[in-house]
Order: sequence, then structure tokens, then C-alpha cells
Amino acid sequence: MADTIIISTSSLAFRLNGKDAFIFSLFYNYFMLLDFLFPPRCYGCHHSGSYFCSACLKKLTPLSLDPFPPPPLAGRLSLFKYNTGVRLCLVDFKYQFVSHLSLQLSDIICHQLIVNFPNLLSFWQDEQFCLVPIPLHPFRQNWRGFNQSHLLGQLISATLGFHFCPQVLTRSRLHPPQVKLSPRHRIKNPQNTFQLTTQPPSANIILFDDVYTTGATIRSAACTLPQTSHIWAFTVAA
Repeated sequence: MADTIIISTSSLAFRLNGKDAFIFSLFYNYFMLLDFLFPPRCYGCHHSGSYFCSACLKKLTPLSLDPFPPPPLAGRLSLFKYNTGVRLCLVDFKYQFVSHLSLQLSDIICHQLIVNFPNLLSFWQDEQFCLVPIPLHPFRQNWRGFNQSHLLGQLISATLGFHFCPQVLTRSRLHPPQVKLSPRHRIKNPQNTFQLTTQPPSANIILFDDVYTTGATIRSAACTLPQTSHIWAFTVAA
């Protein structure tokens, strides 16, 4: 068995090594079989073939950068509005356990960064930012079977050359899901939730999550990181 494989998606390719390559190849072939047996439907127009067809992809207008978010964040980027197509996709991903959505979704995310935010991407790459996914509490991850931010973050890091660091933070408190709370309770819900498990390999950090609402979860995680860190928040939607 080769130590390295190159995975190609619709427009991007990335490299995985060793055990990660073997495990991912198994999942990748399994997901391809599922798509063959049960063809996906577009979240925009509901035509079969892919989760987002080329026409609907063009309608996904990226949001603007927020270069002055609340401390301790140095910057924030949420790619898309949390509207119908994107919202349904992320809800299925998280709550209907459609984990193979991570393949096309990570492809879309990387393509948007390359095309619409090349200067920010170059900055992150040149300054050797590491990507830290927002962790789930072990109970919730065991129930769901995966952490959506971990899956997407690993694929994005492999494609764009970020150092992937899922071991930096752990979630020590189990809270109600943010989606079920009012805005006021969303702000208080994630306080004192995270613990620093190991020092990040770089002071430059991308905190990655699927959705940014009040920002309380991201800020709670950022406050747990070393005070000397230069932290960007990066999410799929807001």
C-alpha cells in the first residue's frame, strides 16, 4: 500500500499520508458508492447530480471580510450567508449525519478562498497559520459520530497547506445546542467551555467552525488560547 495518495475532487486536489491516506481512501470510496446508489440532489434547485450544481454555486455570493471583530480576534471571515441552500446543507450535515457532504463542501470552501480571497489566503499560508477546529463535547461527538468542523477542517488544511491541529482544544462542558437558544442565551451558553490541551505549534491560528451566529463560541475558544496568539475566525456561514 502506498504511503501517500492524492485525492482529486471536482476542481481541487490534496495529499494525505500514511494512516490518514488509508482511512480516507476507504471513506472516499464508500461515499462515492453512496452517491452512485443514491444520487445527491442540489440544495438550490433540487436537480440530481450534486449537492450544489454549477448554476446554484454561482448564486452563492461570498460575504465580506470583517477586519475589526471584537477582541481577542484579529479578523473574521464567514464565506456565505446562512440562507436556504447553505442552511439546509449544514443542517443535513450535522443533524441528519450526512457526513460525506464534507467532500463537496470543502471543495466549495477552498475554491471560494482561492478565487475571492487570494490575499488573505496568501497571508495565512505565508505566515504559517495553523487551523484549529472548534471541538465538540465527547458526548455529542460520540452521539453524532463525527465533528463536522474537524472533517471540513482536515480536508481544507490538506488542500491549502495549513497545519491541522485538532488536539489543541477540548470541550469540557456540555451545553444545549446553540441553534435551540435565544440570542441572549447563545451569548452566555459557551462561556468557560474550552480547555487548552496542548500548545499550538504557531502563534498564528485560524479557529474554524461551521456557523458564526453571535460569535460567542468562537470568542470563548479564542480566549482559551495563549494571549500572544494572532487569531482569525473562519466559518462556512454566518
